[in-house]
Amino acid sequence: MSTLDLKLPPQLVDFTPDPKFSKGPILKSIKDLEQGEVKKETVIATSGAEVIMANYELLQHDFPCLKLENLEKLHPELKVVKGKAKKLIIRDLIDEWLIRHTCYVSENQTKQEYVNTKIPTTGEKVEAFRPVLYGRALVFSLLNNYKGLNIDAEEMGYEDGLIDVKGTGLEEGKEHHFYDHGNGLLTLAEAFREYIYQQLVEAAFRHSGSNFETLPTYAIIKLDFDVKNTGGIAGPAGLLVRRAQRRPENPGGLPAFKTDMQLLHIEVELLLRRYGITSCNYVTEVRLWKDKGKLKLTYGGKHVNSLNEEQLKNIEEVSRIKEDRLIFEGVNIQHTREFGRDPWRAVVIDFGSFCVKEKFKNPILSLVTDKLMRWGGSIWPDFESYTQPIPELAVPYELWGNETEFWGFKANLYNSKLSIVCDGVASYLREGRLMREDAVNIIHAFLHTATSRWEKK
Repeated sequence: MSTLDLKLPPQLVDFTPDPKFSKGPILKSIKDLEQGEVKKETVIATSGAEVIMANYELLQHDFPCLKLENLEKLHPELKVVKGKAKKLIIRDLIDEWLIRHTCYVSENQTKQEYVNTKIPTTGEKVEAFRPVLYGRALVFSLLNNYKGLNIDAEEMGYEDGLIDVKGTGLEEGKEHHFYDHGNGLLTLAEAFREYIYQQLVEAAFRHSGSNFETLPTYAIIKLDFDVKNTGGIAGPAGLLVRRAQRRPENPGGLPAFKTDMQLLHIEVELLLRRYGITSCNYVTEVRLWKDKGKLKLTYGGKHVNSLNEEQLKNIEEVSRIKEDRLIFEGVNIQHTREFGRDPWRAVVIDFGSFCVKEKFKNPILSLVTDKLMRWGGSIWPDFESYTQPIPELAVPYELWGNETEFWGFKANLYNSKLSIVCDGVASYLREGRLMREDAVNIIHAFLHTATSRWEKK
């Protein structure tokens, strides 16, 4: 048990998420990715990794080698073990399998200690795959892993399969820095945060009765080194292990103007705003103002100085700016290649940009790939289609906002409550002040509290 005096409602500690999960598609080989370019890359196994949470039912569904009949074939002692003891043995076997097949970092990452502390490695190497725009993630092919690890796949009852892992380091030739994911890594706290938003959005989709889904998470793993930031240590490194997926063929996942994909992004964003959830944050935010009569603007916090007079005039017209400063919130919905309409359906991925707001006040900007400044049109607060959180549905905002202490965890600086919890759980796991079971309970307690207003469907 934890030695912490956590201020959790006791009835929430036993919360477990809905066992339902997306049926697929489940990709089996690198060819199934159908990406334009997928680079092979040698990666090195890390030592000291620990599985913190995993969806064992999902893993057994997606990978036949983890099903009970195959585990009993490889470990005959399982046949005579019953009840909780059997579940624990199965959990340990799957944990070992996860670490064996996902806990790797790029060789480039191990060559420096600028953005991380020294990375402990075992010396084992396998080939992984990096699709286009996979800055800090890799895809692992089980068959390639078997070859690299000298495992007889046929004897073990293993077949091919793909695993997507986020937080595995930058590719060779890329320079490490502290901004825009330039460290190539993921902190354990970031992995918790992304998991919470994935589960939160999934719950909203189910409650709404829509055909939208989220890409399921297989596991969160703690690595035995720390990520650095400009102020020192950012926290323990982690891996977010996900189902492999096909990304859209559009550059950066953005839709073309006046396409179903553009309408889909708006449809998802407006649905989530009913629950107080948005994909918009500073990364896709456009700010405009006038300085001595001349239009100035930033995108994602960076000044845009490349537009000529005609282009500036075009942006001035579509933004309807007068003399006031304006902020346009760019929709940042990402999804797999499989989507459609009548009814709208998609599998949403990547939740790092998501946040919760008590009220929305800025125009929504639809981002597209084939327009100046990605400007695909805007929805203003006075439009009928502009959506505000519905009080009886909205995520309780008292779980968000900024504080320096929340649920027994403390922050050095004024921070969001969600970040305080995620950072606190990650730090206490690293220090041995928290057991993995306690960590899972706290994360799920937060989710339970966030979705407490929603009826289960």
